[in-house]
Amino acid sequence: MSRPALPVLAPAPIVMRTSGWKDYALIDSGGGRKLERYGPFRVVRPEPQCLWSPRLPTEDWEAADAVFDPSDEDEAGRWRFKAQPKDTWPLAWRRVRFKGRFTAFRHLAFFPEQAANWAWLDQALRAAATQLGLKAGPMFQPIRVAICGRKNAPPLFETMAVLGRETCLTRVRQAEERLQLLDEQTRL
Repeated sequence: MSRPALPVLAPAPIVMRTSGWKDYALIDSGGGRKLERYGPFRVVRPEPQCLWSPRLPTEDWEAADAVFDPSDEDEAGRWRFKAQPKDTWPLAWRRVRFKGRFTAFRHLAFFPEQAANWAWLDQALRAAATQLGLKAGPMFQPIRVAICGRKNAPPLFETMAVLGRETCLTRVRQAEERLQLLDEQTRL
């Protein structure tokens, strides 16, 4: 069995920007911080790359539900809350469902800036399914098993974005090799 052709990579890096969606928005940034919305919560988190001045008035920043105070250079710190926070709360990106959670290292249990990668992966895999004459769901399931090692797993596109291209390609190639070996064994 011949190996299918690998996708053609862009000759130059592509800049992908994440825009907000129903459960996430970058409201403002500046002064080394970001003001964001995660579902019902407005949060302030440190972001050293935001060297400019915020455009919104101080009152908007002070109205945040949660503020992360860093304690050192390793992203550790603690959250300050206006009210008792929920342990987790439901969020969604398109059809992907997950939970937000305030962590001890300034994140909220997912990385919204990866949404551009999730969208690209979704579009690329759906285009491949269409080209092959398949429905997306049946095509995604074997990819999910190859990447995650099981059929019930975290959201595929977010998992792929976290693992990275090389790890995902390695896992898909390993799954393909196992299937080829199984096919050869059943022919004997």
